[in-house]
Amino acid sequence: NKHKKSAGDISEFLNIPIAETNELLGIKQASDGIKPHEIHTLVTLLSIALIIFATSLPNKFLSDDIAGILQNQIISQWNHVLNGGGGYLQNLVYTVSVKLFGLIPWPMRLFNIIFHLITATFLFFTVRRRHSFQTAITSLLLFIIAPVITEAVIWISGMAYVLGGMFAMITIYLHLDDERSAGKNIFEILTWVLCVTTSEKYFFLPVVLLFWDWYAGRIKKVIWQNLGLLIVSLCLGLTLLPLIGNRITSLGQDFYSDTASGRPNPITKPLVAIGFYLQLYFWPKALTLYQSEINLEWWHVLKFGGVTLVFFTILLWQSKKIKDLWPWMALGVFSMIPILLPMNISSLVAERYAYLFYAGLAVTLSIIINRNFNPKTVYTFISLVVIAMTVRTLVRIQDWKNADTLWFAAAPYSPSSFQNHNNLGDAYMNKGDYQKAIEEFSYAIKLNPRYADAMHNRANIYWKLGDIEKAKQGYLEAYGNNQKLWQSLIKIAEIEANQDNWPAAIETMKKAYAINNSSEIAEWLKILEQKARENKYNR
Repeated sequence: NKHKKSAGDISEFLNIPIAETNELLGIKQASDGIKPHEIHTLVTLLSIALIIFATSLPNKFLSDDIAGILQNQIISQWNHVLNGGGGYLQNLVYTVSVKLFGLIPWPMRLFNIIFHLITATFLFFTVRRRHSFQTAITSLLLFIIAPVITEAVIWISGMAYVLGGMFAMITIYLHLDDERSAGKNIFEILTWVLCVTTSEKYFFLPVVLLFWDWYAGRIKKVIWQNLGLLIVSLCLGLTLLPLIGNRITSLGQDFYSDTASGRPNPITKPLVAIGFYLQLYFWPKALTLYQSEINLEWWHVLKFGGVTLVFFTILLWQSKKIKDLWPWMALGVFSMIPILLPMNISSLVAERYAYLFYAGLAVTLSIIINRNFNPKTVYTFISLVVIAMTVRTLVRIQDWKNADTLWFAAAPYSPSSFQNHNNLGDAYMNKGDYQKAIEEFSYAIKLNPRYADAMHNRANIYWKLGDIEKAKQGYLEAYGNNQKLWQSLIKIAEIEANQDNWPAAIETMKKAYAINNSSEIAEWLKILEQKARENKYNR
C-alpha cells in the first residue's frame, strides 16, 4: 500500500468486502470506518436537502389528501390507526400530527421529509460498508434530491412509499452487517415487519437479500435470518392474494379504470415501465401525477423497451469489471415487482411507485462513475448534476403548491388524463370561469364516458348557472355510473325538495344515508321529514 490508499479504496478496486481487505492488510480491526469529516459532510448535505424540501412546507393538502386526511372524520382519534385504511404506521403519523399540531399539512409533510432523509442516511451507511466515501456520498447525492422522487417525498398521501422505503433500507443495513447477534437478528425482522405493514409493495425484499447473500457468497452465514424474512414475506403474500380481486374491482368502480382490457404482456410491461422510469430520472421534464401518455402500444415498446435493454446491456458490460452492480439494481427492480406483474392492479407508471428503485439506481450509477473516472472528474460532474437536480426539484415543489398549480403543471404532460381534465374543471370553477370549467368536465367525460365525478361536477356548474333541469340530469347520470356517489343523491334530493316533491326527496336522501351514514346526512333527512310534515299540515 505504498500509495497510501484507504482500505475502502482498495476494497472497491479489488471488489471485495472491507473486512476481507483488512484481513489481507493484516489489520485486526477495521481502521477504515466512518471518519469524523465524513459525518460532517453527511450532516451538511442532509441539512441542505432539508432546506430544499422545506420549501414545500407551506403547500396545501392535495388530491387524495382531501378525502383521506382533510375530510376524514376519525383522523384525530386513535381508532383511525387501525380503521383508517392504508398502512397502520402511516395512519399513526397522521393521527399524532393532528393531535400535536392540528389538522394542517406542514407537520405531516415534515414527517415525510424526515423519513426520506433517514432513508438517504442508511443508504449512505450501507454503501460505505463496502465502498469508498466518495462512492457512498455520490450515491446519496444522486438519490436525495432527484426531481423524480419529489412526488413521494412532499405529497402527504405518498408517505407509505417513503416510510416503507425507510424501513426497507434499515433492514438492508442490518442484514449486511457481518457481525451477527440475536438482538440484531430480532431487530432486523422487526424493521422488515414494519416495512411490509407500511407498504405491502416491498414484500419481495427478502428475495433481493437472498440474491445479495448468494452473490456475496455469504448465504450459509445468514441462512436462518433469510428463512425468517422469507416466512414473513410468504405469510404476507398469502394474505394479499384475496385482495387482488378487490383491488381490480375498486380500480374499475371507484377510479373508472379500464380493468377489462385483458392481462398485460409479462415481457413488454416491465420493459416499457422500467425504460420510462429511467427516462424520468435522466431527463425529469414530464413529471406529473397522472402519467397518462405511457402505454403498451408498439412504439412505446420500441422506445422505452429499447432504453431498458440498452441500460442493462451497459450494466452487463460494466459488471465484468465491477462486482457490486447487480445487487443494487436488483433492489431497484424487485422493489417494483408488484406493479410490474402482468395484472391490472395499478397504473403502469407513477413516480411514487419507484422511490426505492431510484435508490438502487443511484448507487449503481455512483459505483460505475467512481470506478471509471478520477475523483476530480467525478466531483466536477456530480456537482453540475446536483445543481441541475436542485433547480428542477425546487420547480417541481412549486408545482405542488396548491391544487391549481398542480393541475395546470400536469396539463402539458397529461393531455389524455380524464382525471386531470376533471381537476382543471375544478380549477376553472374556482376562478369563476364556468364556461371553461364545463369544457374541461365535458372533455373528461369524452375521454372516459363512465367518469361519474366529472358528470357530477359539470352538474354543479349548471346548478350555479340556474339550469336546474340540466343539473338534475347530470346528477342522475353521475349516480347511474357510480352508485356510491352519495353527493349526487343529496343534490337530487335538494332539487326534488325545491320542487315540493317531498316523498321523492326523502327517499333519495335515505339512499344517500345508506351509502354514507354520517350525522350530517341524518340531520338533513330529519329536516326533510319535518318540512314534509309541515307542508302536508299547511295543505
